[in-house]
Formats: sequence, structure tokens, C-alpha cells
Amino acid sequence: MNLRNYVRLVTRSALDGPLGNLLRDHVFRIEVAREARFVESQRERSGLAASSEIEITKQLRSRGGETFFILGSGSSTEDDVDHRFSIVSQGVSVGINAWVLHDFVPTFYCFEPVPSREIDHYRVLSFLNRPDVLEAKPAILVLRPRSSVEFEQMRQIPTALIPRTMVYGRVAVPTRDLRHLHRDSAVSLSHLVGRRPPLVTMDSGASVIRMTSLAIQLGFRKIVYVGVDLNHTEYFWERNPSYLQRRGIVSFRSSQKGSRHETLNPESRPFPVTDVIRAISDGYGREPDFRLFSGSPGSELSRFLPIFDWT
Repeated sequence: MNLRNYVRLVTRSALDGPLGNLLRDHVFRIEVAREARFVESQRERSGLAASSEIEITKQLRSRGGETFFILGSGSSTEDDVDHRFSIVSQGVSVGINAWVLHDFVPTFYCFEPVPSREIDHYRVLSFLNRPDVLEAKPAILVLRPRSSVEFEQMRQIPTALIPRTMVYGRVAVPTRDLRHLHRDSAVSLSHLVGRRPPLVTMDSGASVIRMTSLAIQLGFRKIVYVGVDLNHTEYFWERNPSYLQRRGIVSFRSSQKGSRHETLNPESRPFPVTDVIRAISDGYGREPDFRLFSGSPGSELSRFLPIFDWT
């Protein structure tokens, strides 16, 4: 074992050891402050105004409805679609990444730039340039770009929506031990609540976790996962190709490999997304009137979350 790996092992043992709670909390606060500085630098490099960031956050907080809907791209979004989205439209909603292919225009979209022009997700921001989206004027959240290719993608955002665009950051939950996850999730989210922009969210390698963090930071007490199926990789545009036809697209590759969603792979992130959502439900869920819901009985989340009542 080389010296660097030895130091990492000793550091991780200290962080996740019996006396590591305060140390992990301290590390998380340092990382949040560091990420906030980086987000601000990338916002300036993107040519976005700091005043817009503050105004967008205020508007998201003030939107009507008590429920926050997180819109994933799983095929279950096609279940009873008209009725369900009439309910979603009464709350605040965020469409994640390829959601812009869908007809429903949410309160805002969030995007994670991709590292290559060869990936179909490289062009998703260009699909914002359609009449129904421009008329609705949703807010646009982009995970802080790092490379020149990622900055290129931001230039796809229609000019009319630039004042409605902000970049945000992420910091991973500090522990790597499942025993501490519910405790660290609750403490980390409590630290982030009430922070002023630039926006930094809690993360574990998945947009759905970052948007859960955002919902909590905005003060929502009821969060519903719609189309966050996870136990298969069929997407709404595969179940109903008319979405692609209306966008003028022949095909759209999701970049998923295998039969389970990539966010369940513990080799590429600190924890599978299901473990983190369960931890938030168990940890931060102790807060009064706070509930997480699965939007579909067929979702992997329905194994441990109550099903949202769509009636």
C-alpha cells in the first residue's frame, strides 16, 4: 500500500469511526463553502447574473402548492398521464435532464451537462427552444459546468430563458458507512436549509438526490417521485415514441447499461440512490409533517415509501 492510499484509509477510518460525527459535519461544511465559491466562479464564467440567481430562488420558494414533484424519465410517467399531470401542475415540479422531451412543462428544469458531444444528452438543452416552453418561462438549473464541452451546452439555452437560468453545485454526503447515512443526511440537509445563493445541494451521484435536497432547502414538506422507477430502464419516450416524433427526433439513447438504473450501482457513487432516499426518509423524515412518496406502485421506491394518492 502506497502512502497516499494509507492516508486515505486512515482518514476514512477516522471519519466513519465511533467519534467521527463532528469531524464529518465539519468536513461537510468546509466542502459546501468551497463548492459555493466554485459555483460562483462558474456562474460568472457562464455570463449569468448573480441577481437572477437570488430572484429565481425566491420565485421557486413562493410558487403555490404544498407538494414538490420530481419528474424522472421512467415509463411509469405514462400511467394515467392526463389526470396525474393535472395534479402535478398544482404544485411545484422539476423535470430532470431528458424530461424536456416530454410535453408537460414543469416549474423548472434541471440539467447535468455531459462530457462528450457524442452523447445524445449533449443536445437536450436545445429542446427548450419550443413555443410552449418559451411561453411558460420555466426556471433552468444547470449543474455547474467544468469543461469547455459543458460550457458549450449552456449556449444551447434560448436567449429568452437566460435570465431564468442559474448554476448550482453539489457536495456528497460525508459518510461512506451505511450505518451513518440517515444521520449524516439529516444533519447535512439541515445545514443547507436557509443558505443563500449560490445554491449548493446534497448529493450522492444522482440528480434525483440533488433535487430532493433542493425541495427540502426550498421548504417543501411533501415530495413525490414521478417516473423515478429505477428497477428497469424503459423510458417514457420508448413506451410512447410520439414524444420523439413531436421533437423531430428519430432516436434518443439514454446511455444506460444493463437492466437496472445506473444510480443503483454502488461502484460508481457513494451509495445506491435507493439507500440515500431511504436514509432521507428515515433521518430528515423525523421533521414534523415531512413525507416522501413514490408516484408509482411499480417503482423500486414503493418498497419502502408510501404511494402518493392521485385521487
